Amino acid sequence: MICRLVAVALVLAIVPFIGIERKPGEHATSHLPFVKQAPSLTFVFSNGALCGECDLFPLERLSPERHAEFAAFCEARYGLEPRPCHAIYAEQQRMLNE
Repeated sequence: MICRLVAVALVLAIVPFIGIERKPGEHATSHLPFVKQAPSLTFVFSNGALCGECDLFPLERLSPERHAEFAAFCEARYGLEPRPCHAIYAEQQRMLNE
């Protein structure tokens, strides 16, 4: 019984520091764990700038909802504002296209 309580307490202590990035793909959605820059109760994050079968959405063309989603993701994963965070994914996309 005590082992279960310790295990539950340990999980509850770790969850605020771990996040899951939901990445859409061509055929399936993958989920990648990452360490958050600051603890939060949000566990799953979506990168609003990624598209499963297309290139990266330009930052200026994201809807307000997707932009907010992307900003929350960037802050949690990288501790960055949306523009430099978007540059990371733009560079990855450029490398894939070469």
